[in-house]
Amino acid sequence: MNKAASWTMGLIATAAAGYWLSLPPDGVALDESCQPSDPQAVVSEILHHQDFWLAQKSAVDEALRAEISLLAGKEKRRDQMNDGRNTIEQRMTRLSNRDVSGDEQAVAQAQREQIARLARLTRCQVAINQKLAP
Repeated sequence: MNKAASWTMGLIATAAAGYWLSLPPDGVALDESCQPSDPQAVVSEILHHQDFWLAQKSAVDEALRAEISLLAGKEKRRDQMNDGRNTIEQRMTRLSNRDVSGDEQAVAQAQREQIARLARLTRCQVAINQKLAP
């Protein structure tokens, strides 16, 4: 292979890789302010504006469904656990757990983080719908 062919193949490969990198990401690629979060997402938004936001709409919708399903699953498991215990077992468990407040704080922190994720995804969903509106 001569230099020109090698150079041409390199140029084609670079262009193909650049195009591939600029395609809209499959997952949520938005920051807290619902703007593209990384350089690849910014380039994709510039080059493929409508497709980028449609892909982000799908990704955000899917992420919201997953978060809500996860929340519902946790609620169901907690209810099943509570139904399975009787009052005496619950009292004994509370008495034996010396670090209940630490566990409760960890659960509360996890709930706050999940609520924050849901709020961010919902905010981004509204922002995307506004961007896609005619």
